[in-house]
Amino acid sequence: MSQQGNKFKFSFVMPIYNVEEYLSETVESILSQTMNFEKDCQIVFINDGSPDNSKDICLQFKKRYPNNIEYIEQENAGVSAARNRGIEVATGKYISFLDPDDKLSSDTLNEVYDFFETNGDKIDIVSIRLKFFDAKQGEHMLNYKYDTSRVIDIEKEPQSVQLSGGSIFVRREAFVSHDFRFDPKVKYGEDAKLINEIILEKGAYGVVAGPIYWYRKRKNDSSALSHTVRDRKWYIDMLNDVHGHLFRLSRQKIGRVSRYIQYVAMYDLQWKFKQAQRGVLSESDTDVFKQLLVELLTDIDDDIVMMQRDISIDYKLLILSHKYGESVVDHAERRGQKYYYNETLLYDYDQQSPLFAIEFMGAKNKDITIEGFVRTVIFPGVTCAIDVDGVELSAPLEERKTFQVFFFDTLVTRDKAYKVQTSMESNPTITPFLKVGKKRYPMSLVTHRYSYINNESDGAYRVMANKIVRRRRTRLEVVSSTPVRRTLHELYYLLALSKRLRLNLVRNALAELKKGDISKLKEAITILLGSLLTNAKSISWRIIYHFCKPWVKGKIWLVSDRIVAAGDNGEALFRHLQTSTDIPGDVRVYFAVARSSSDYERMKRYGSVVDRGSFRYKILFLMSDKIISSHADDFVINAFDRLWRDLIDLYKFDFVFLQHGITKDDISSWLKRSSKNMKLFVTAAKPELESIIQNNYDYNRDIVKLTGFPRYDLLENKPANKIILAPTWRQNIAGETNAKTGVRSKDNNFKNTEYYKFYQSIMSDKRIISALKKHNMTGELFLHPALSSQVDDFVQNEQFRVKAPPYDYRAAFKEGNLLITDYSSVFFDFAYLKKPVIYTQFDFETLYSDHFYNKGYFEYPRDGFGPVAYDINTAVAAIVKSIESNCAMEEKYKKRVESFFGHFDKNNSQRVLESILAIEKE
Repeated sequence: MSQQGNKFKFSFVMPIYNVEEYLSETVESILSQTMNFEKDCQIVFINDGSPDNSKDICLQFKKRYPNNIEYIEQENAGVSAARNRGIEVATGKYISFLDPDDKLSSDTLNEVYDFFETNGDKIDIVSIRLKFFDAKQGEHMLNYKYDTSRVIDIEKEPQSVQLSGGSIFVRREAFVSHDFRFDPKVKYGEDAKLINEIILEKGAYGVVAGPIYWYRKRKNDSSALSHTVRDRKWYIDMLNDVHGHLFRLSRQKIGRVSRYIQYVAMYDLQWKFKQAQRGVLSESDTDVFKQLLVELLTDIDDDIVMMQRDISIDYKLLILSHKYGESVVDHAERRGQKYYYNETLLYDYDQQSPLFAIEFMGAKNKDITIEGFVRTVIFPGVTCAIDVDGVELSAPLEERKTFQVFFFDTLVTRDKAYKVQTSMESNPTITPFLKVGKKRYPMSLVTHRYSYINNESDGAYRVMANKIVRRRRTRLEVVSSTPVRRTLHELYYLLALSKRLRLNLVRNALAELKKGDISKLKEAITILLGSLLTNAKSISWRIIYHFCKPWVKGKIWLVSDRIVAAGDNGEALFRHLQTSTDIPGDVRVYFAVARSSSDYERMKRYGSVVDRGSFRYKILFLMSDKIISSHADDFVINAFDRLWRDLIDLYKFDFVFLQHGITKDDISSWLKRSSKNMKLFVTAAKPELESIIQNNYDYNRDIVKLTGFPRYDLLENKPANKIILAPTWRQNIAGETNAKTGVRSKDNNFKNTEYYKFYQSIMSDKRIISALKKHNMTGELFLHPALSSQVDDFVQNEQFRVKAPPYDYRAAFKEGNLLITDYSSVFFDFAYLKKPVIYTQFDFETLYSDHFYNKGYFEYPRDGFGPVAYDINTAVAAIVKSIESNCAMEEKYKKRVESFFGHFDKNNSQRVLESILAIEKE
């Protein structure tokens, strides 16, 4: 590096790669500084083999400022190599590594320069506050250190760590004297490594509180972390090459690992511990990774772990347990209301706010049953109880089945579940508390959805078993329900809804008006008006409900499939209900589907139909006794979108889930009781039922029934020389769902996906087309409805037709000779008819990491009803072979079918009806 004097006050070293969309804005933030650019600033562009038009932008700026801008081109070598190249060329006294898609506040350079000059040679680095903009707004989590401008002594402030390379300024002399450089071999943490090598040299660095480094979170960059966790280097190499290196360097300089460097490492390790799955790491890699963690933790003081601001206490306790090879909770020492391990304070109940969450609340006869979870750390000797008018009742805590957090295969935490029952006859006040020794700690009480009491508004209440149950901050209150009391409670609740949030939002709008920021003012006013409109809608619907309810006689059952289509288990059951003599006479049954659907008029042939988007549907929804559907999306069990919290006490229906397809994977995270609260969960297969009972759905055999699917009653088998291609969807390539229509938006990048290319190749393969022609057959593609907006991307040919939704799956199953699918549960219907299936699973290794469910009990090679193909050539060969053998299902697959399903008669709908009627008798 050149030893020459400083030509400029500041040099900006910018590696350039695919930043043409942002580069000009970044440079303009330098040009618009209060410091004179031409006199005091230099920009060094290093084009790191950028394939876009960034070069042209760089050269345009160089043309404007030939004496201030250097432009260098190199083959792509990575950001570290590019920065190092720029350091060699820079001639500013202080160097910035401003990223070419970020920007600086206007007075940054003057403030940073003055701070450097004031503090002489005590520091080589100055850092400024980092804020996000674009796709994400707000402060960076390490901004707490910018309360004042100062020189930070890292021994006195070990928690004030610096990791971002963009938001620092470095004295160029540090690079000249010590030959500091970015390490091109380090892929992750290269900034942290260099920054802290420099900081360790003097044991201090500066922070300037006023300026802002604006860090762009790009809209097309969903999460940097989601990409890094799929890279082995983020786990193992970073521990060795960054943290291990800094630990060794600290020992070399001061004879120990500085507490500051410990904090640097621990800040990163917390994100490592947040990884729930092993991901890219093999078993041997995992062992190496965990051993490296232990080695680093050995040199990290326990209180440094406990000082971390961005992880919960559960993770801190896990980390310490990992360090010592034993549960620190189980081996903690209690001293009064505090718990210690190795003299480190783990938990102080005097300083905590334990949470008592009510998830479910029910009444039977004169008793109230409350279920939920306690969110706090439960050390040995700590118990949970409720006070019922001065009488203490134990509330034993168990591991909550449906909420658990893992670090790889290690359980980090799961909430502690409780279930208590007490009489309501005496109109009690119910107060939950934790008991530590003899001391009681009241708990904050929150009500979740299926308690049916709004947690977000004063005055919320619920009428049940001729009692009114009210929520207060730390207790439930029960009073007798009379017409006068119900009216008074409702009026008070309506008044609370009318006032909710208004004063706070008005203050925000006035504050923005005072600042003079028009865009922020408009945003504040929009939020205020939106809140007022929401409140008005909630109040209106509550008034409508109370006006209509006395006029509703009997019970209402709402049956549905999709918003815009029938043709599933909902339709099949609905048709059965119209002819059944078992349905009670006071029950009115409606089928709900959008008026725009072609099924709307067709379904009128069978019974009463209501438009899914109509005012009438919402009235019927509020009055319904049963919601019965083949789908469990939130719009099925909530017709009022975001208003549900204000109306939840009016929802009195039982949810009956008919299922769209057999559940073969673990989707408990979506269908668990706390999310859907089903009163009947219909299944069609023996192992399916057992998997739901045994996994984390939190339903028992009173809820989950092996009835068979109603639509199986309507299945026919009349092959018409067709092969059916029906793959399922992928969450990572599906657009956003429209809440009103249930339809996902189109993804313009869909044709570049492996999914599209694979199935288009199947349809276009000459070997398959030739076999189809030879046997006078055709093929039909039924794209999953979640990807229906992408139907037009597929190209038809003389043998393959692309079907447009809504689909008549029943006709497809009836006429198909062979089904080709990947993981779609439609293969169960096809196999139920003992017709052949071929599984095309080209993305088997990555599916479960990208989709919303986990692998379940069903193993395709072991349990499937046909061969499994993992690549295009194997798939084509299997398809051609089946066509040539007249699409006959092999005997071994027929035996699997017979042992899998629960029923093969035509009485599935009747069994479902009997199960629904059984709910009434409970």
